[in-house]
Amino acid sequence: MKHLALFAFIALAAGNVEASTIVGSWIGQNLGPAQSTVVASFLADGEFFLYNEGNSSLDPSGQSGMEYGTYNWNRSTGGFTAVDIRSSVGGWQSMPSISNLSVTGNTLSVSVHNTVVTLANVPSVTNSFFGSWYVPNDMGAEVITSFADGRFFGAGYWIDPGTHSPGQSIQRGTATFDSTTGMFTGTTLFSTELGVSGNPVSVYVTVTGDQSTFSEPGKYSANGTRVAPSAVPLPAAAWFFMTGLTGLFYNVRQKSRRLG
Repeated sequence: MKHLALFAFIALAAGNVEASTIVGSWIGQNLGPAQSTVVASFLADGEFFLYNEGNSSLDPSGQSGMEYGTYNWNRSTGGFTAVDIRSSVGGWQSMPSISNLSVTGNTLSVSVHNTVVTLANVPSVTNSFFGSWYVPNDMGAEVITSFADGRFFGAGYWIDPGTHSPGQSIQRGTATFDSTTGMFTGTTLFSTELGVSGNPVSVYVTVTGDQSTFSEPGKYSANGTRVAPSAVPLPAAAWFFMTGLTGLFYNVRQKSRRLG
């Protein structure tokens, strides 16, 4: 029960998200005993990603981290179930505790332990870089969410190609986006990966409708799909190479380990 307020992150004023769908991304801040910042993304194929950053000194039952898994939502009854496949948040685990989601107009209401909470969604506009992007690759997948005010958040999982061990992390930072050149430049301010905070982030981004291309000249070129009801992912073969900001964050982790 003490984490009840944390689940407010799911509810939303739906913006340009179609009525009666939960596909999209949402953000909540100062939630629950840990005063968490949470970004939740529901994909159209039944997967979800959850970014959860809080203060463990306020609530020592868990820690900042991510959840990834699958969900099922009954549009008619609002019944909701979720299963975590990856989780690094300990006692802050959120998704499996939600029992009902219902859409009324532009608001999504969430039922947790017989209490209903609401909040608002991440703006996502076709042909705009801002919003959430799903970036899978041959090692795992990540959802990157960016805002016009310069904030960005990432939550993802992978299999380390060297050790073959599973990993997951979240990242948060600030950045600028030059719509003329397509350059996304920023700094990682928080990460659950040691040695990553403070590292620079830079990548070229082009957007066409609900598809995007991330590139760093001479290193990689990759594709992303917007987390939105109308977005249709590219075929699996298109994701062969390490892609998008997932690849960028992985490169940052490797550089920090070498410098250490």
